[in-house]
Amino acid sequence: MQKKKKSKIKPNQNVDIQEFIQQRFLMEFNKQPNFITLNAKFIFVGYEFVHVYESNTLVKVLGSEKKKKVIHMDTYQDYLLVSHENEIVLYQSFKEIFQYKFFKLKKALIVPIQATEEFLTEIKQEQYIELVIQDEQDHIYKFPIEIHFFQVKEVIRTQLFKYGDPSSKQKFKKKRIGKISDEEYVPPLSKQIQDMKIMDTKLQEHIQNMDDRESVNSNDQSPVKIKKKNSFLQKLFNKEQKEDSYIYSNQYFLLALSFPQKILVIRAFFGNKLNLEQSKIQVLLNFNRPDAYIYNLCFNLPSPQTEISQQLMLKSTCCWGLGNFKETNKRYVLLVINWGGREYYAFKVMSSESKIQIVQGGHFFIPIPFDHLASNILETRFITNSILYSFLPVEHGNELLFMTTSQFEYGVPFALSQIEKHTQQEKNIQHISQGQYNPKFYQYLRSTGETVIVSQGVMDSINDGFQQPNRLKLNIPLSQNMQFYSENDSIYILSQNKLYQVKIKHWDEHLHDLCEASEWEKLFQTAIQITQGQLTLLSNIPENDIQRYSTLKETCCQLALRYMLIELPNKNLRNRESVKYVIQFLVQTQNEEYLFKSIEDLLVGCGYKEIFYDYLRDFLQSQPANIPPEYLLRVLKMFFELDQQETAISIIMSLQNITFDTKHLVDFCIEKDLIDPLMYVCSQTNDFLTPYLRILTLMQVQMQGELERQITTLSVQQLIPYLFNYIQFCMTGYFKNQDNYFTEKQYKIMLIDLFEYLFDQQNLEQLFKIDYLWTLKVMLLAFQSKIQDIFKALESEGKQISIRMPKVVEEGLLTEVIDLNKTKPHLYPLCRIYALIKQAELTYYGSANDLEKLYSISAAFTSHVIAVCPIYFTSNHYILPIQHYMGLLRYQEDTIFDIQWVLKGRVQKDVPIELVKNEFLLRCIERCDYHDEIKIKSQECKWYLVNLQLGLGQNAGVYKNVIEQWNHFINI
Repeated sequence: MQKKKKSKIKPNQNVDIQEFIQQRFLMEFNKQPNFITLNAKFIFVGYEFVHVYESNTLVKVLGSEKKKKVIHMDTYQDYLLVSHENEIVLYQSFKEIFQYKFFKLKKALIVPIQATEEFLTEIKQEQYIELVIQDEQDHIYKFPIEIHFFQVKEVIRTQLFKYGDPSSKQKFKKKRIGKISDEEYVPPLSKQIQDMKIMDTKLQEHIQNMDDRESVNSNDQSPVKIKKKNSFLQKLFNKEQKEDSYIYSNQYFLLALSFPQKILVIRAFFGNKLNLEQSKIQVLLNFNRPDAYIYNLCFNLPSPQTEISQQLMLKSTCCWGLGNFKETNKRYVLLVINWGGREYYAFKVMSSESKIQIVQGGHFFIPIPFDHLASNILETRFITNSILYSFLPVEHGNELLFMTTSQFEYGVPFALSQIEKHTQQEKNIQHISQGQYNPKFYQYLRSTGETVIVSQGVMDSINDGFQQPNRLKLNIPLSQNMQFYSENDSIYILSQNKLYQVKIKHWDEHLHDLCEASEWEKLFQTAIQITQGQLTLLSNIPENDIQRYSTLKETCCQLALRYMLIELPNKNLRNRESVKYVIQFLVQTQNEEYLFKSIEDLLVGCGYKEIFYDYLRDFLQSQPANIPPEYLLRVLKMFFELDQQETAISIIMSLQNITFDTKHLVDFCIEKDLIDPLMYVCSQTNDFLTPYLRILTLMQVQMQGELERQITTLSVQQLIPYLFNYIQFCMTGYFKNQDNYFTEKQYKIMLIDLFEYLFDQQNLEQLFKIDYLWTLKVMLLAFQSKIQDIFKALESEGKQISIRMPKVVEEGLLTEVIDLNKTKPHLYPLCRIYALIKQAELTYYGSANDLEKLYSISAAFTSHVIAVCPIYFTSNHYILPIQHYMGLLRYQEDTIFDIQWVLKGRVQKDVPIELVKNEFLLRCIERCDYHDEIKIKSQECKWYLVNLQLGLGQNAGVYKNVIEQWNHFINI
């Protein structure tokens, strides 16, 4: 069965970030550094020289002569790249191996790729790396470097970016020493590069493949060697590669460049001897900053007024990382861009048809009090998977803003044209509904005097994309040399001459701390939030739902057992609350197996059986539980033993996606006379015959007399509603008070299994004897359009449903009432069903009373079949029933069968019954090819609106108001 969609989860609501953070002062330096960086072992502190610290101890000073101050540093494996104002120095294992002087350097990075082992063997070199350099004119170059026994053998630079735009092609020039550019070029503000980040190549193994469903849906997030992941690139470029060409590497790197109003991503290939295709600079993303005024308008965010705030609004920063969105439940390689501290956009790195693509993933807007800003410093980075931070410098204490990618609103934010389109659509619907549909609108006034109207649906999406981040107040002063670095779930902050660490706890570490503090209620609630994806601001939480439940399973079970062992010795009422907490905790973390395997045995053995099942009952009344199949019957029998049958029934009715053997469960339902649960369980396993036969058997036994009490406690009068409700359930595919409905596959199985037995002449005659009208009401459902479509699908698959009928009916009544030559073949089974129903009626009439009333019901049934099903009936068959029913409808306030289905897809509230009857009769007349005798009957019965539609003339004065309503109804 299919189930209705779940409501959205909004992670990290009402969370106190202070509980998950550890702040500490790390170390103090003798003087104020210009720049710091670090790796897993060392901290590198830049002055004019570079000081290397290990465990707060100075172990090395790098640099043989005094240089200009360090402005940037980058590390990769055993390399350290130091950028001074006019030169770069490359160290390997603290030994200087390369020096390059030039004019006005801004930043230099090490490309996080090394040549493959195959390549190193071929060229017989020890190492080969590349650098990316940015100068103050925002020209960007890459430097492939060959290192031979700690000596640079050759440097060949190539241009990636110039004059604010990507180079069309990598042009290699041998140049050992000199200025990078001689031109005096100052890029305009719009082309100024404000941040430059290279995607770590370790992330390449996580790039989702849009063409491969297994790759996109895979839950496997284990590391894989990069060279295996890049096999599709090898296939792509080897096709164009000549036999005598020499390719250093087919690996690539992605470079993100953020500007005041756009984000740009280019791809460059690693190596200096590239073929024509690889030497091209490929632009993967060129995204212009969207207008975010709607968020500023809807949430009354102040515009930047001060010089600092205006500078911040034009600043941008970007970062690469791994993250997920709550709508997709998949891990992606993400590029996140932050503009002005308020606007965040996430882009997914995907592969499709052997090409890398970058597509928009989600967005996130946060309020920033521009009036209180103390600096235009802007920094945004991933701390760990899915968790980001931003720095907010304010007058009364600096703050770190924490958010996760699961909080992002998935998709592209609304533009003004889209907002206007949605608003107009809502207003049109409101207009034609004549007050029956009243959507909610919000009005906002722009500074230009223009009014912006936002509909409720758009406002819901805007609300999802606008959230308060989790704020952490920092006791760290603002300084000009302030710098941030994130590594190993920590943020390292340099301010003046001090280094601080802000560390996010691991989820298991946080639960352990709560356990040690005996904060059990808070611990259980936190574990539930983590498991359900409501809390994502702790480190090392798997993004995928399945992995998250699996990872937390053992810890949750251990915590529950530890809590019960602590609480059981207390012989007081606390035990009752303890049982309640544990049941709720294990069910909501999907550890029901442990609940019934260990906790129940423990409590029953200690004499708390009734307490356990009382609290289990109370919990199940508010939330269903997935009781493991091996414990299900034991729990059901226990509730019956405790005289709590309703709880047992609710457990059965809450079962979803049953995959276990239900034989014992079906036997239990039969033994206990649980007819509704029997229907539900059997339908879940596509057994549609067992409940029907069981009900009929019980009714036959009850009619026999004295043996009935040995088999069932149900009377015939109790069984009759079960019988017809079950047939109705099978026809509609919807079970009462349930959120489930049949899939197309279930419908097909039901038609094949049940129809062949249900529509048997003898069976139909028996149903008529039980209740004639109720039988026709449920049989009418067999002709609905949904079942017609299933018959059509079965025909296209070459499957047939065998509806057996006596030869005399097949050769007689069937051909008398239906023109099979004009009827479509997929409706033949319904033709046979209709003929069998009519034959059974004739037999029933032979022993029935009040034939006039029965004929009125029969005429109504025929009219409804004609209206709902495109079977071609003969005129001899349909004229009398429709004429009779046309007269009947004129004098009856209530119809025998429901006719509201004719309004499907239209506004239905408070529609006059006269209009509904007219619409129904028009449908019947259309199916009868507007037969003259029916037209005459319509005039006799004074169906003015029908006559109006048929062009037969009408008394407009009598029904003027109704005619106006009719015309408006048709326009809808």
